[in-house]
Amino acid sequence: MADSIILLEERKEVTTFLLDEGEITATTVTTPTGETPGYEYAGDKIKVDDAVTLSANSDIGKPTVKKYTAAEGEIILGIAVNDPVTMTG
Repeated sequence: MADSIILLEERKEVTTFLLDEGEITATTVTTPTGETPGYEYAGDKIKVDDAVTLSANSDIGKPTVKKYTAAEGEIILGIAVNDPVTMTG
C-alpha cells in the first residue's frame, strides 16, 4: 500500500481579537531581560484553556474579548487555545 496524506481539516481560520484584561496598571513591562513597552493589568490575564466572552469594549469590526467570569448575562464565546500575544502601537 502506498503512503498517503489524509487531510483532517478543510481549512483553518485565524481569528484575531483584541484582549480586555482589566484595568491597566503600567505601560512598561519589566522582564528578566529588561524593560519593554507593553501593558500590565490589575486583573488575571487570559491563559490557555480559559473561557472568554465579549467585552463591553468590543466594537464592530474590532471584537474585544475578556475572561469569562460567569457574571449574569455573560455567554461563553470560545476557549483560548494558545498563549495570547499582545502588541502595542
